[in-house]
Amino acid sequence: MKVAIVGPTGAGKSTMLGLLPRFFDPTSGSVTIEDFVVLGPRTGIIPHVTVGKGAMLASRSTVYEDVPAGAVWGGFPAKPKRQWLREVVALERLAAGGRRGKPRGRNAKS
Repeated sequence: MKVAIVGPTGAGKSTMLGLLPRFFDPTSGSVTIEDFVVLGPRTGIIPHVTVGKGAMLASRSTVYEDVPAGAVWGGFPAKPKRQWLREVVALERLAAGGRRGKPRGRNAKS
């Protein structure tokens, strides 16, 4: 079995590797990450949370509750993909002055 731990500077790769041989012990809590989980860069998971098998967490998400197997979550706090995307679209509409319809890109012509 091979494991790869990748991520940008400051993502916690060395910290995680330091925990494996017990160079230092965590102060409290535990996180359970099952097989085949995809964690985006800068994903945070609070103690006592389980991330189910095959789950995917978007970058810069913070997980405060258990993530079911095979689920795709994102946001702060992390939530299921559909709910997260609905909130992103609502915020885009609010920023666009409450227009109805699809949000427009920065370079869209009026």
